Amino acid sequence: MAGNPANVKIWEDADVRILKPSDITAPDTFASLLPTNVTAAWDDAWLLAGLLDGSDGFGESREWDETEHTAWGYGLIKVSSRNFKMTRKFTALEANAVTDYLYSPGDTATKVIVAKPAYVYLGFETTADDATKERLITTMPARVTAPESNRNEEDLASREFTCNIFPNTAKELFHRLVSA
Repeated sequence: MAGNPANVKIWEDADVRILKPSDITAPDTFASLLPTNVTAAWDDAWLLAGLLDGSDGFGESREWDETEHTAWGYGLIKVSSRNFKMTRKFTALEANAVTDYLYSPGDTATKVIVAKPAYVYLGFETTADDATKERLITTMPARVTAPESNRNEEDLASREFTCNIFPNTAKELFHRLVSA
């Protein structure tokens, strides 16, 4: 029988942190604000989104535009892919300064404006049942939107955020830090 049950993980804990590009001030740079390893403390500029809906987890979708190429008498012989797109989702349960900013950047204490997407660096951190930890930190500011909000008397109030993840010039999406 093949397989190793030790390779199966249950993700028991998770956090999302944001870094606003406008909060990076000299002499700091984005690179200097990155944690040096998976257990290093986050710089104070990285703001915590708060409690997350663990049932929703971090949904991730990867898409390509695909073109099928056929040959006479053979049928499908190749598929080409282009225009890669990555989207990550998370659901925040807290209403706090971070989630309010992501939901509607530009709002004030007395005014709600027409919402535009927030552009922030994102840090996704997960901890597994075997205590292994992983951090994925976007290499470029992600486009974050929240198409809807939920308020009713039965469910926890929540906001689902959709994040478009963009590659840097080296086509890298995330800085990845993992436990040994």
